[in-house]
Amino acid sequence: MDRQLLFSLLIGVTADKIGFNPLFIAMGFFDLIGAVFLVAFIAERRAKRA
Repeated sequence: MDRQLLFSLLIGVTADKIGFNPLFIAMGFFDLIGAVFLVAFIAERRAKRA
């Protein structure tokens, strides 16, 4: 099976079981966590370069 199809099925089942509100809240936190990792990665690269 294609990974995109599996991801869509997983999101659909999760939304069906717990609802859309908790799912959207989790996705919002994943964006924030990703931004923190990106900033930390950039800071680490700048520290190595200096």
